[in-house]
Amino acid sequence: MEKVFWRIEMSDTSSRPLRRGVSSAYCYGVCAGLAYCWMLPSVLIHILCALLITITFPLVFFIYIGLWLTLPKWDIEPDDFNGDH
Repeated sequence: MEKVFWRIEMSDTSSRPLRRGVSSAYCYGVCAGLAYCWMLPSVLIHILCALLITITFPLVFFIYIGLWLTLPKWDIEPDDFNGDH
């Protein structure tokens, strides 16, 4: 049996708002929120973000800070929010 690391279904992602994670957040919850919204593993988002920050430091760094400042936190996180999608 094949292990699937992520799946993308456009109908499911439209109902998932983009908000910062709280309980599974390593650094401000931006990557955890993106992983939840896009239904991707949070490890993948963290690695991608780290690579992009290393390659294009100013651009991605300021985008990350902008998302951290503008994205609201979850008041109560959804039941399926565990940061390991």
